[in-house]
Amino acid sequence: MTIAYRERPPAGEPEGQLVLFHGRGVDENDLFPLLDELDPERRLLGLAPRGPLSLPPGGWHWYAFLEVGFPEPETFLAMFYGADRRRIGLLETLTPLFCQVVKRRFRIRPETVEESREKVRAAFDKLEADVGPSGYLVGESLTVADLTAASILSLIVVPPEFRYIKVHPDERTAQFRRFRDSLKDRPGFKWVEDMYARHRGTSAEVTAA
Repeated sequence: MTIAYRERPPAGEPEGQLVLFHGRGVDENDLFPLLDELDPERRLLGLAPRGPLSLPPGGWHWYAFLEVGFPEPETFLAMFYGADRRRIGLLETLTPLFCQVVKRRFRIRPETVEESREKVRAAFDKLEADVGPSGYLVGESLTVADLTAASILSLIVVPPEFRYIKVHPDERTAQFRRFRDSLKDRPGFKWVEDMYARHRGTSAEVTAA
């Protein structure tokens, strides 16, 4: 696969690279002007690649998507690895940098992580207090309230019917497993599992796997 791109040369010997990936439906020209904004002294080699896929309704894309939040797996993984996985080395090289950027952007520190866990526990407290005798939050049948609560908490519960699971909970980080395990006996955790089992069904993706 050949990727088209625009290049902003450095002022001298480059100290590294600055690569900007555009969003859906545009091209390499979209973010190119930001190279000078982010690196005005031109210490870095600037690159603005174009997504490899031309998809409706127009523009260029890095991967196809089934719906917002659910990329099409084959093209999404090919974005990182390439059809023959030749780019896996680049991904492995950039991963530590991506992790640091994400941690700074979202202020991920031990104290903020614990604050987030407390919010998750509080959400389960609220859910367990509000579930009625029928097993639903409102009335005698599934409503948008149940759908919303189950969807949000499914990210930590990860029920078998959860769409497009690529990494099983037991294969995730030790921190994730410990926190999830601490919640598994809660009525709210079992409620989320029950909502998915009764109303979501098994997705075609899970069946195919």
